[in-house]
Amino acid sequence: MATNTDPTKPVGKGDYVVKDDDCMSSISEDSGHFWDSLWNHPDNADLKDTRKDPNVLMPGDKVTIPPITPKSVSKATGATYRFRRKGVPAKLHLRLMKQGEPRANESYRVDIDGKLTKGVTDAEGYVDIYIPCKAKKGKLWVGPPEDEKMYVLQLGKTMPVERILGVKQRLKNIGYRCGSLDDEITDAYRNGLRAFQKDQKLPVTGDADDATRQKLVEVHRS
Repeated sequence: MATNTDPTKPVGKGDYVVKDDDCMSSISEDSGHFWDSLWNHPDNADLKDTRKDPNVLMPGDKVTIPPITPKSVSKATGATYRFRRKGVPAKLHLRLMKQGEPRANESYRVDIDGKLTKGVTDAEGYVDIYIPCKAKKGKLWVGPPEDEKMYVLQLGKTMPVERILGVKQRLKNIGYRCGSLDDEITDAYRNGLRAFQKDQKLPVTGDADDATRQKLVEVHRS
């Protein structure tokens, strides 16, 4: 198999080595592919089987970048056409909660790379926000001025749930306080796990056993 001379640039045929904060959307943006074409490519089957989720990659993982397949489209001359690349921009799907209840039908505003977007959460507290594929950070405000809550958004990939950081990222994303986002086991981390386990009717141990990790992945994806 041919290999890129510069594995930090996912262009052309070869193996791209995943860096910190990479996800399949950002890799596809640089390589010119659709993210699902890369994710479902036969040469990436082992990666897909290991990680399960295109947003869950580890530094050092290898993603095979196949050659671009040209596509031709016949159009009449003398007119202007607009083509939109599939999967661009990426979509951020969030559910906003307050004291265990959805923040339903509340106004929000979000700043991603200096671009401000406004909207209203749906009846279940969900929002869908379109973002650049390589966006890394943002801020989201929800609620009326007298009760406004600000969230810092860490965009990009999520670590595997087998790591403590992966557990913390998911707990935080679904509204549980768990302390700093690192691989340290702290009281805040255990308290967050206990609260999650209690809500999910799991044994309340404060430890991330297999059943807790599996349920956490299910709730996070939903």
